[in-house]
Order: sequence, then structure tokens, then C-alpha cells
Amino acid sequence: MLGFGETRVPVRDAFDHLLLRVSDLDHGIDWLESRAGVRGVMGGVHPGRETRNALVSLGGVHYLEIIAPDPAQTVKDPQFQLGTVTEPRLINFAVRTNDIATTAASLSKRAVHVIGPRDGCRTTASGHLL
Repeated sequence: MLGFGETRVPVRDAFDHLLLRVSDLDHGIDWLESRAGVRGVMGGVHPGRETRNALVSLGGVHYLEIIAPDPAQTVKDPQFQLGTVTEPRLINFAVRTNDIATTAASLSKRAVHVIGPRDGCRTTASGHLL
């Protein structure tokens, strides 16, 4: 159970996705496929964040995000420092919530390192902005 403010939520309901940091997206997709037998599909790019990703379903609404530098972007985001990774590694997770500020404060209060909340978007492989 995760506690967000006064509400306790089952982890399966609060968990959204894991982030697997890699230095090269194509290599990361191949690396995961060789170990887990599943291949990530292109998710898109994060404009202004220097990153692009591929996604792997973990069942239901949960997924693994393979995240890597986007060589087409010149803006650098110091949050992930993706270019310095030599081997793929899990770096973070994201939760699902209807009240991001309260959730972030609750996790911080419990000594869980929180990044954000901060706005974000992704341009899909088909060009749609999410």
C-alpha cells in the first residue's frame, strides 16, 4: 500500500510505469529483447527534454519506458544525464494520481525523492502530441 496524504492506495492502482535509462534507444530496445523476449515499440520524443522513448506493456495500464537521449534535440535536460550511462539501468518510476501536488508532498514527507511535479509532453511516432 502507498500512502498519499490520508489515503492509502494499493500499489497496483498507484503505479504507472518504470523508466529504464539507456544511452542509445536502439541498443536499449535490443538489450531488453535479448533478456526478456519482448521488444519495445517506439513511443516518441519529449520535446525540450533531450529524450525519446520506446514502450513495453507490463499488463493493463502499466508499462516500462525505455528512455534515451534524442540526438535530434539540442536542448539538454540535466535531470536524467542520459548520455553518461554505459549499461541500461532502472532509474525511476511514475505514479498515477488525481492530485499530483498532494502525492508529491506525501512521498517527499516519507523521504522518497520526488522529481516534480513538472509539465511534460510526448510527440508520438505518428506525430500526435500527448
